[in-house]
Amino acid sequence: MARLRMMYLCVCVCVMTSLLADAAPIQGPTIQDVTIQGSTIKEPTVQDPVKMDLLFIVDSSDGVGQRQFHRFKRSMKTTVRNFPAAIDKDNVRVAMIMFSDKAETRVFFHLYDMYDKEEIINAIGNAKYTGNPGRMMGQALGLAKEKVFHQERGSREDAHQLVFLMTTGPSDDPKEVQHQAAELLNNGVELFATGIAIDSPIDKEELLKIVSDPPETHLYILQAGR
Repeated sequence: MARLRMMYLCVCVCVMTSLLADAAPIQGPTIQDVTIQGSTIKEPTVQDPVKMDLLFIVDSSDGVGQRQFHRFKRSMKTTVRNFPAAIDKDNVRVAMIMFSDKAETRVFFHLYDMYDKEEIINAIGNAKYTGNPGRMMGQALGLAKEKVFHQERGSREDAHQLVFLMTTGPSDDPKEVQHQAAELLNNGVELFATGIAIDSPIDKEELLKIVSDPPETHLYILQAGR
């Protein structure tokens, strides 16, 4: 279990290293603060075997902007490139959901679409910013349950399921957010979230209700400019 916790925190390090390059932390540990059993987590160099289904859920609404969306993509690519376990069919599989308005909230690629690390990095790089008004975060979390963490979509019963959500503001469907997040958590999904405050404050209370325990290592609030 400690080894798995190390893996989760390594994912956070990969994501946060990229995001903190352009944003200042408001709430949540910095890279230097992320520890387990007294030892600082460093960027991993050894790929250990582990079975994990990793899902990125990314805000692509008009409140994000091209520059921040590029940062989101860069952090995801950094995570995949430096992930501390093998990314392939048998170990770590990766999927991505983008959300904005109802029509543009969708699975960008599934867990079974590709298993090669470079293909996944290229797919993330090809994601286009939609910039539509609306932030259907609850709908995105529902897609995670129905369209990603499902055996017919490439998920595995014996795999650890991990979500890393990135957003720049409050959702437009808060009741659905809480409902769908509760469903995921009840199903054993580990849920992390990063809120990037740009033009308006992040709804910290909303994100606190959806992340896994303890929130101190699952929720990060940052400040960034456009």
